Amino acid sequence: MNDDNLRRGTQREWLAAKIVVVGGFLIAIGVAAYFVIAPRFAPEHNMQENLPSSISHLIPEDAKTAMILFCAQELVEGKNVNIVPNDAQLAEKLPRNTGVKNRFACIARTNAVVYFITADYMCPRVTDPKCVRLYDIQTNDGLLVYRRRAK
Repeated sequence: MNDDNLRRGTQREWLAAKIVVVGGFLIAIGVAAYFVIAPRFAPEHNMQENLPSSISHLIPEDAKTAMILFCAQELVEGKNVNIVPNDAQLAEKLPRNTGVKNRFACIARTNAVVYFITADYMCPRVTDPKCVRLYDIQTNDGLLVYRRRAK
């Protein structure tokens, strides 16, 4: 009788351990999938709320083009400081608002890493490299890999 109770107790504990391990793996896979898949399905960001004053007078389509160019310039600047690899490409066309006036974040990715590149929009000519001033670069795991020095 004691052996049967011990065996049933051991079976219950083994089943509970299996459930915890499998459940943990499922949760980890779900979290990883969220961070990989969610940015692809994120809605178009409302950048109109925080447009730089230098382009706020443009019609919406021209402002959108300017902000797409801004992200492209951010990516180039990230590559120029040798932080973002040359094979990185923009993951989203439009920048995200950061809450800081004239500072926007763009997302670039390689096959292995996602980069959040933040820069300041300094003047109206986004094609001029001096108009886009790199602020910081972070990876998708929160690692800060570059920050502009304070002057």
